[in-house]
Amino acid sequence: MNVRLSFVATFFIISCLFLSMLLIIPMINYNIEATTEDSCDVHLYDNFDSPYFLGEGQTSPNGEWKNVYSGYGSTGVEVIDGKSVFYLKPNASSTPYDTHTHAALVKSTDKFCDFEMEFDINTVKQLRKNSPPNVWEVGWIDFRYVDKFHHYSLLFKPNGIELGKKDCDSCSDPVDGQQFHETKSTPKMNLNTWNHIKVDMVDNHIKVFINGNLEVDYIDTEMSPEMASGSVAMYSEDAYVLYNNMDVSPK
Repeated sequence: MNVRLSFVATFFIISCLFLSMLLIIPMINYNIEATTEDSCDVHLYDNFDSPYFLGEGQTSPNGEWKNVYSGYGSTGVEVIDGKSVFYLKPNASSTPYDTHTHAALVKSTDKFCDFEMEFDINTVKQLRKNSPPNVWEVGWIDFRYVDKFHHYSLLFKPNGIELGKKDCDSCSDPVDGQQFHETKSTPKMNLNTWNHIKVDMVDNHIKVFINGNLEVDYIDTEMSPEMASGSVAMYSEDAYVLYNNMDVSPK
C-alpha cells in the first residue's frame, strides 16, 4: 500500500514537473524574442542639467553617453550663460588637414532603429591654427552609428548641408568609405549660433529639418542590414561644439 502510494505520488510529481517545463519553456522563448523586438523602443532625453567631465572611455553619470575618443581635448557638460550644455572640444590642430586633425566622438549607450531625433547645436568656433579651417570642421551628428565604418552623418556647415554615410566592411583607414548622399548650399550655418535640428528615420528613409524647415528628404536604396540600428553620436572635427536638449524617441 505504501509502496503503491509512493509510486503514484512520484509519478504525479514527475508529470507535474514535465507539464510545467512545457509551459515555462515557451514563456522563456517569448520573453527573449520580446526583448529583442523591443530593444529599439527606448526613449532618450537629456538636457544635460548637471556639469561633469567625461574622459576618454568613460560613461556619463546618467549612463546615457560614452566617450569613444576626445582628440586630446575634453568633453562633458559645462555651464555657459547660465545654461548647462554638452560640449566637445578636441585639441586644436596646428598643421594642415592632410597631415593632422583632431576629433572627438561621444555616442549614446542606447541603440535606435526607426526614430525621431531633435536637438540644439552650436558650432562655437573652428579650432585649426596656422591654416584656414575646412568647412566640415564643425559639429556633426551621427546616427545608426555602429562603428567608425558604419554610420550616417549630418553636417550643418558654413557652406550648407551635407548628409552622408559610411557603410564599408572592407575599410581599414578611418578616412576611407565616405559616401555623400545629399549636399545643399543653403541654408548656411553661422558660427556661435544655436540651431535646432530634427532627423526622422524610418527604415531607409531620412528626413532632416533645420530650424523647422524640411531641408533633406532622402531614401537610401543601398543601405546594408548592418545599418538597420545603432547609436546616435555627437562628433566634432577640429571645432568647439555645444549640444543641448537631446531627444530621441522611437517611431
